[in-house]
Amino acid sequence: MKELNGKVALGVLCAILGLTISTQFKVVKGNTGEFLSAQKAQELAIELKDLRTEKSGLTEELNQLEKRLKEYEASEADESFIIRNLKNDLEKYQVVSGYKTVEGPGIEITISDPVKEHPDQGQSSLIMYNYDILLSTINKLNAAGAEAISINDQRYTSTTEVYYTSNSILINSVPTIPPFTIKAVGDSESLEAALNMRFGIVEEMRELYNLQVSLKKENNIIIPRYNKTTKFEHAKPIDTTS
Repeated sequence: MKELNGKVALGVLCAILGLTISTQFKVVKGNTGEFLSAQKAQELAIELKDLRTEKSGLTEELNQLEKRLKEYEASEADESFIIRNLKNDLEKYQVVSGYKTVEGPGIEITISDPVKEHPDQGQSSLIMYNYDILLSTINKLNAAGAEAISINDQRYTSTTEVYYTSNSILINSVPTIPPFTIKAVGDSESLEAALNMRFGIVEEMRELYNLQVSLKKENNIIIPRYNKTTKFEHAKPIDTTS
């Protein structure tokens, strides 16, 4: 009887022990799951923080690139503006100095020797005695606002020479003989009026020197460029900016 009671008691103890172990296992298992969930959340939070930091850095880099792009665009626009102005200035000074062919309205005046009764009457009186009338005509045209002038297709500039030598007139070092055709681009009405006025240069050439003179207005006249190269050996520019 005592042996039976002992077995029963041992069985009860075993059952209680098994129940306790089972309960403890469930508790431990539950706590482990909670620990793993908390660790995962912490890892995700760290990853999210890193992504936000990376996004902020990329945004800042994008802003810097956009800023540089705008600077490049502005710089290119400024450079184009400067280059365009320089080209315009260069073209203007090329026209003024005679280094560019131009065209426009103006007048054409042709001056020839008097009609000769005999072909062997001698040299041209226009070349020998009256060639300075060419300079007087040019001065009148300049005073009337001529923007470009040529004599027998030689562009007249500030360095152009007009003088007699060896039975011809040198213009830009080119020997030239009559008839002399002077072309001028400008306001044709003003240019014609400056030459055709009463007691003016045209009347002087006709009445005083008996020269043949024809004058006409043109809607379009082409003045060729100056072909020589000007070298300055003595004249030096002065800096007026200081």
